[in-house]
Amino acid sequence: MTSCIGKLFHGTALGLALSITAQGVAQVRTAPAVSQPATLENWARTVRPAERGAPNVIVILTDDVGFGAASTFGGPVPTPTLQALANRGLRYNRFHVTAVCGATRAALLTGRNQNNVNMAVVPELPAAPDGYNTIIPKSAGTIAQLLRHNGYSTALIGKANVTPMWETGPAGPFDRWPTGLGFDYYYGFMTAETDEYSPPLYENTRPVDPPAQPDYILDRDLADHAIGWLREQHELGSQRPFFLYYATGSTHAPLQAPADWIAKFRGQFDQGWDKLREETLRRQIATGIVPRGTRLAPRAPGIPAWDSIAPEDRKLYARQMEVYAGMLAFSDHQIGRVLDAVRAMGQEDNTLVVFIEGDNGASGEGSLTGVINAWNPVNGIAEDAAENRRRIDEWGGPDTQPHYAAGWAVAMNTPFPWMKQYASHLGATRAGMVLSWPKRIAAKGEIRTQYTHVIDVLPTILAAANIQPPESLDGERQQKLDGLDMSYSFDAPKAPSERRVQYYNLLDNAGIYKDGWLASTTPNSVPWNFMMQKSVPFASRNWELYDLDRDFSQSTDLARRYPAKLEEMKALYREEAARNHVLPGFNPTTTFLWEKNHAAPSSTTFGGPVSRLPWGMAPDVLNRSFTIQAHVSVSAPEPDGALVTQGGRFGGYCLCVERGLPTFVYNAGGAGLYQISSTAPLSPGAHQIDAAFDYDGGGRGKGGTVTLEIDGRIVATGRVEHTIPIMFALDEDFNIGRDSGTTVKAGYALPFTFKGDIASVTIQLGQQFESERTKAERAMSGD
Repeated sequence: MTSCIGKLFHGTALGLALSITAQGVAQVRTAPAVSQPATLENWARTVRPAERGAPNVIVILTDDVGFGAASTFGGPVPTPTLQALANRGLRYNRFHVTAVCGATRAALLTGRNQNNVNMAVVPELPAAPDGYNTIIPKSAGTIAQLLRHNGYSTALIGKANVTPMWETGPAGPFDRWPTGLGFDYYYGFMTAETDEYSPPLYENTRPVDPPAQPDYILDRDLADHAIGWLREQHELGSQRPFFLYYATGSTHAPLQAPADWIAKFRGQFDQGWDKLREETLRRQIATGIVPRGTRLAPRAPGIPAWDSIAPEDRKLYARQMEVYAGMLAFSDHQIGRVLDAVRAMGQEDNTLVVFIEGDNGASGEGSLTGVINAWNPVNGIAEDAAENRRRIDEWGGPDTQPHYAAGWAVAMNTPFPWMKQYASHLGATRAGMVLSWPKRIAAKGEIRTQYTHVIDVLPTILAAANIQPPESLDGERQQKLDGLDMSYSFDAPKAPSERRVQYYNLLDNAGIYKDGWLASTTPNSVPWNFMMQKSVPFASRNWELYDLDRDFSQSTDLARRYPAKLEEMKALYREEAARNHVLPGFNPTTTFLWEKNHAAPSSTTFGGPVSRLPWGMAPDVLNRSFTIQAHVSVSAPEPDGALVTQGGRFGGYCLCVERGLPTFVYNAGGAGLYQISSTAPLSPGAHQIDAAFDYDGGGRGKGGTVTLEIDGRIVATGRVEHTIPIMFALDEDFNIGRDSGTTVKAGYALPFTFKGDIASVTIQLGQQFESERTKAERAMSGD
């Protein structure tokens, strides 16, 4: 594999010197009370050397896994890497996360509660109030910054998902990208999810295309880069310990895995999710993962019993779970390769590994039936069940972006109720965690039951490295840590939990824990119906109460039996919510997704090709009329290539030239593919190409009429009967002059670069939900 440093600095010997100098300049520029020139000697004085014998640190975070998925925690999917780590370390069965990706990642990195670092949900759902704006403050230094200031080399490989979406474009700013948050090296993807076969990758802050390999898949690529970076730290003779944050996107939708790994699980889930839950609980009890007497929590409302499902659908649903299992097992295998590299370097004994199996519970966002295009539920698009059954063998391959039926999410969260998003319930917030540090932790293969939380990881790492949390970092006074050092539990299995209180909040779901008791709001929506999200005032919410010391699985609501205790817990929630920037409470999905760019029309002109502009920064063409005007020149008689694209195979649009013919393509996901092509080809020379979309109006996702013009002359018209109402895929970017990710339609090969020159492209947007005809009529009437 090409050297990471070589890619950055073009040469090993020179690269090492430049790497150190670049680090020194950065440290001298930001460290207080340093005015000397940026030299190697000054750099050495501004960075405290690591403690002698300080451990290497690896934090591993998987995605949407669920407490009851991995075999290490009694689940049906074999995870030998996680199991081997547990055999030489500790399993924590009361470890908690925040119920959603971005919030957990921000809490993990900063050691503060998610609202205290403004990441109440995910970066794709910003809102104005403090606690919700997705801007991690500089007063909340990350574990990477703290370790780098104390002599560590640092890298993030994989999913970042902590940068405000309006800062993820090619112009930055980059101070909240991984490299601005303390990581010397970054390779991965910035979005909440990505296609495993065609991810939008970045190296540091530079967009890069995946390697052109016929069998390419992201999990293997991430492991290759992690191994390469680790070997560089070792082989270049660095005396610094390393910190690797390895964050795979598996098993977040889309569920995709190599065909041979999916095949390993053929027939293993034919019994369905109800029996699978029973089997998992028996294993959990037998291995001590959960206490004897633990009962299964009820299925979430709306989840059907497996026996009620038609036989032809059961076969498809079983296939969905086979894909999920293949993805998790393949991810575990790739993580094993990374840990094998550490072992080969002779660093295993003095490497602290924190492996969190899931940033939140398993996801029910794939609807009650599962979907072959995970964006269809987001956009309220129904899939054809017969067509999905016909394509059963394609599930998990590059032509699908599938998600499994929500019943499997309940099974993967065994024995707990609910699933991802529902911070009120353990199915969203309880995750399996394994911690290993052979040099320090004498216990092997034991279980720890102390109540712990993802914010506790940072102070535990600092304690291991003998680093005190600083009052100031890079000139910024630091917020108090919310996390607690977990090392008290290493050698004391029966030590009482030092974390006594923890609030939970996500969207309209809230919970509060204190000394074994958990009060939870009752969910008022389902995760697969995004268009029906609603905000419920705090005073109107129904609350439940659980005694987790006697009811491990949160299966028995005691609210009616102990009303005074419930009122006490609700009052505590209000106190904690006020202290942690949760109040007055806010559900961004009820505003941002539905009202994004609702008001003012706008015009944007691009002066030539543009590559990889993220979704949140692209012109918002949804639910409105719009025009695209491209000024181009061509010399070939039948030029090809993309002029403007956004989205891809699972939803998007493209204005392109195919064999000399200007063409507009709209892919409405499962609602149809529409193409309008010119009858007249482009001749050599300069041209103006216009595509006008006249939206029908009357709400979201409606159709419209497309008119194509060349040099002011109409060359084609046609209909688009359905459009995407909410959003194109997060991992598909906006491009001018080329395409990236997946193609909007089959028939052209990426990057489909335009064979000609693009002088400018102007995109003019109309009012959302309103057609050009309606707007003209309103203007004429004087309204």
